[in-house]
Amino acid sequence: MAYREAGKIKFDEIIKGVCEDAGAQIESPSKIMGNRIISIIAPLKKS
Repeated sequence: MAYREAGKIKFDEIIKGVCEDAGAQIESPSKIMGNRIISIIAPLKKS
């Protein structure tokens, strides 16, 4: 497994933890673009 894929797995774990703690949702799954990993996160809508 290359470092990029290992980093993406770690990034996804961190983002899931942040979303659970902060009450957010992932709007766009993570993508590797060059040497960056990008994901769109938004707060949950409050009723």
